[in-house]
Amino acid sequence: MTEFGQRFRNTSGFEGIVQGIIVDSDGIHACGDFRRKTNQEPSGY
Repeated sequence: MTEFGQRFRNTSGFEGIVQGIIVDSDGIHACGDFRRKTNQEPSGY
């Protein structure tokens, strides 16, 4: 992740959310973090 300027480190009192998004020849594919406590709805692209 350092090649993208991102760093991961331990924190307290904060929950991060991860989303994977890939643009492929057959479209845009995304996967939301299953640990998220709130609903996710696709929008905005």
